[in-house]
Amino acid sequence: MELSSNDARAAHAALGPAIERLYPIDGANYSAMAADADRLLTAFASDVGTFVGGGAGNSKDSKDSKRRVGLPGARRDDDASAIEIVRAARDATRRGVDAFARFTLEPVVSTRGLKEMHAMQLATDAAHLNERCVAWERSAASAAVAAFTGDDGGVVVARETTADGNKKWAPFESLAASATATLNAIVARRVDELMTSSSAAADWDPPSPPTTASETISGVVVYLDGILRFASTSLPPAAAGALARAALRAASASALAPLTRVDGGVRKFTIFGVVGLTHDLEALESLADAMQGILSSASIVSPTKKRGDAAGGGGGFAEGRGRLRDALFAPRAFVELMSSSNASSSSSSSSGGNGEVAAVASALDVNEAAKAGVDAAALARALEKYREISAATKLMAMVDRFGGDSDLAGRAPTKRDVDAAVKVLRARASGGGGGGGGGAEKK
Repeated sequence: MELSSNDARAAHAALGPAIERLYPIDGANYSAMAADADRLLTAFASDVGTFVGGGAGNSKDSKDSKRRVGLPGARRDDDASAIEIVRAARDATRRGVDAFARFTLEPVVSTRGLKEMHAMQLATDAAHLNERCVAWERSAASAAVAAFTGDDGGVVVARETTADGNKKWAPFESLAASATATLNAIVARRVDELMTSSSAAADWDPPSPPTTASETISGVVVYLDGILRFASTSLPPAAAGALARAALRAASASALAPLTRVDGGVRKFTIFGVVGLTHDLEALESLADAMQGILSSASIVSPTKKRGDAAGGGGGFAEGRGRLRDALFAPRAFVELMSSSNASSSSSSSSGGNGEVAAVASALDVNEAAKAGVDAAALARALEKYREISAATKLMAMVDRFGGDSDLAGRAPTKRDVDAAVKVLRARASGGGGGGGGGAEKK
């Protein structure tokens, strides 16, 4: 008895409209669709076992062993037939479940209108269904032995299915990977949409230094805080961490996109724009640090537990992969470049720079910046658009006393200093000189 690809596709009718049933049922974190799939596959496994065991029991060579297998006093070699039946039922069940996962559930990921919560639920369902696989195998094996011998064959069934179950047969792993990748893409796309919806020109050339994060970033932080906190209680820790990194990398790339685009984008930026970026970046880094603590906590809810259970399940979020805020390395590097002249006690003058920006550009870890979505060539394009504010505007910024920001605005780098850094970054992008430099310390 086999479950063909056509049979698996036809199972859609039994499951109902899949995307409409991707909501968690009461008292569990798996969806109504996963519960439907579980019921269907449990019945399938039992039918497979009955079919395999019944067919074997009718064979001529099985007459004697059928009477003796599993009965008290049977010799060890009498178990051979039962073992073969269990393995046959198990393998047939696996083929059917593999086909079901591939042809019935995996296509749901590409359903039109799939949202963040749908993709997250699919990933959670995949983990739940993988946990159910051993139960389906045992159901098929028990039914097969019962049909073959009239006995449930508990010892043989437990030995054969448990031993092979330790090989981690996980037919829904591909579904989990696909759902997670889709979730990451949906969230990253949404972050990009939110961050490009504002007036970029006004953000980069404001009349005075901003004092708080922009409304755009505030909205992004609210969106990501909700999505990532929910993911931390629904997804396996590694998947939740991957989602957080993907979202923050998207924010990192989008933060500098108006400056780094080859075509389009803003034409210029001033140090006041950098002040605004600094506030935005601090808001994103605070979110990253908060999520770092949540994902590293031992109280993360396992995907196989009910929501609200105090499950351990902490494994999977790899501290060794670095801090989540490292995904924001590119905009942080940009801010460090533009504020590096403040490291010098003597401010730059219009007649010449102090070389601090070029020095930082030479030491910048361009490989890390590229991982965060902005390579050396893109940083050079961004810096080319720098324009100095007038002396009068600079003086007003200092007089108005914007705290630490006034220091940055009042002692901004010169155009010459920034242009020197552009040359260094272009040389590094082309593999030339312009300073060796290792990795700059990550703030």
